[in-house]
Amino acid sequence: MNAVKTIFKIITLGIILAVTGCASTNLPKTEFEEKTGLSVIIPMRYYTWVKADGAETFMDDYVNGKFSFTYAEDADYFVKVEKSEAGISTAWGKPLASLQNSVKHIALTAFISAAYSAAEEKDGIDSAYNVFSQIFADPIYANAKMALPPALLNGLDVYNKEAEWAEYKAAHFSTADGTISIIE
Repeated sequence: MNAVKTIFKIITLGIILAVTGCASTNLPKTEFEEKTGLSVIIPMRYYTWVKADGAETFMDDYVNGKFSFTYAEDADYFVKVEKSEAGISTAWGKPLASLQNSVKHIALTAFISAAYSAAEEKDGIDSAYNVFSQIFADPIYANAKMALPPALLNGLDVYNKEAEWAEYKAAHFSTADGTISIIE
């Protein structure tokens, strides 16, 4: 009887090791991930609890090739969004890659939501700040906001107070033709 239990435990352990080995296999990094040092998987984790434009569909859109990322290392814009029948294509500029590591993924998450909004010809900045507000309201991430560049950090304070938000957006962001830029 003990031999049967031992064999069963060995088979069960083998199955568990095989499954976890397959599940933890690293996928090759995309060109975007290589150049920016970001993983597009991280925003999927935030979108399990952050409610924003694109949060419910991002994982499926990305996996099915309906949301794509490129890095435009010479571009001064934050993100450029193009919507077509095939989905949403985004090109990310230097401002994203130049952020401190502690806020890069948070900013990527916020501006993915902004990209969904911009693709629908809505205000992407409002959507990004909605995401920032939800993430930074969590005590785990609250201190990370201090690593944001001044235009983004100061905007968070204005957005949360709703005082002079329209004026702040106009002075610090450009959203022309699906391109979101930060004006310092």
